[in-house]
Amino acid sequence: MIRRVVAFGLLVLGLNLIAATGEAAISTFTYQVPEPELRTSGEHVYFAIDGFGSSTNPYYPVLPTRKVHFEIPYAATNVMVSVIPGGQQSLGRFDNYLMRTPPLLLGDPSYKPEQAPEKLPEITPLQPYRYNGERIFRGHHLIEIILYPLQYRTGDGEVLYTSSYTIEVTYLMATDAQASEEMARRARSRVFEPLAAEIVENYESDGDQLLAPEPPGALYDLDNPQYAIITSSTFQAVAETLAAWKTRKGVPTKVYLVSWIESNYPGYDTQEKIRNFLRLDDSTPRFDYVLLLGDTDVIPDRKCWSQDGDQVPCDYYYSDVVDGAYGSGYDWDTDNDHVWGEFDDTITWLPDIYVGRIASSSLSEVETIINNIISYEKNPPVGSWPKKVVFGSAFANYPTTDYDPTDMAAVAEHVRLDFLDGAGVSYDRLYEAAGIYPTSYTYDFPLPASNYE
Repeated sequence: MIRRVVAFGLLVLGLNLIAATGEAAISTFTYQVPEPELRTSGEHVYFAIDGFGSSTNPYYPVLPTRKVHFEIPYAATNVMVSVIPGGQQSLGRFDNYLMRTPPLLLGDPSYKPEQAPEKLPEITPLQPYRYNGERIFRGHHLIEIILYPLQYRTGDGEVLYTSSYTIEVTYLMATDAQASEEMARRARSRVFEPLAAEIVENYESDGDQLLAPEPPGALYDLDNPQYAIITSSTFQAVAETLAAWKTRKGVPTKVYLVSWIESNYPGYDTQEKIRNFLRLDDSTPRFDYVLLLGDTDVIPDRKCWSQDGDQVPCDYYYSDVVDGAYGSGYDWDTDNDHVWGEFDDTITWLPDIYVGRIASSSLSEVETIINNIISYEKNPPVGSWPKKVVFGSAFANYPTTDYDPTDMAAVAEHVRLDFLDGAGVSYDRLYEAAGIYPTSYTYDFPLPASNYE
């Protein structure tokens, strides 16, 4: 027998399914895409959709995109996903549609951006969605889909709009479903549950019932700390000061030395040993927060692959530590060639641990920073300043360089429109008002330094 559950809406109405062990089930979701808004960028136009980001491929049209997640039972196996776009219509033809300019490497005159393709595909993107696979996130079993509700026809500049999606998921319940639920319970976190509520379209508001109850005295349970400070013996004393303060605030915190981790956990190198330390098993992070106390000579970062040949320093390696369940197999080095973060590596961009770093090798600097942190948290300043932003944007290049003149106000406008408008934030825009290349964007004040005073 196949059980079916159907949920509708932009924020899907929950997944209330209890299937017997080994039984097939089908869950169906619908996603309604908000109406696109036509905007201008200088002499060009582009579409934006509320709640969506935009594509970043250089030389390709700037189109709305959004990554969405739907939750299925933690014990679901043999998962098959079908995505059916619906309601496609034309938004018109535009011969001045905005194309994404390639990023520049500031401070490196020898850098050459990648060449533009000889021709764009007939339609971009080829499909209005991409299924990314399953994800395990702090006790939630998710499917991940990237939506591309707008497509651009190269020949005539026509923009097509997909207004809805139907997602059908079929799966079997694992034979060890009860053990899977216990695994989910151990991986849940009160710290990460608000993020789950934000990113999971069919999040159940009573999902925190799966959270393990806090035992008496849990706030000071240093046998099961929420917060880890990883450092060297040089910074151990000041790290203990910060740990004591965090514990006093109600976040049990413990200090671990890199040398101790290296001696007690397996791994190819120090970075992998630290990452293995940060998880209890393949599906359960050990901590909610991790502070890397020291620069990369104290706690090494992970150098990741980049297509331009440079290695990219990446502390996110210590945040994405869960390998998943039921064969999801997240891995930073899938082919075991000791080159991390290649295209074929299965990295998930859902954090398992909140990771930060105090990047200093000086004891006096670290002491000053930690004293400032504690002082700030004891007496946080008040005022409206956290809700105020100043944008200062000039042109990046002039004819004397090898690059085309680039108005960096375009970046500020994307930040303003995508993140600040409607968020209760006030801002002042200082753009190039005169000179060889005045901006075509609306500004509040001209750019001269005197206006910053």
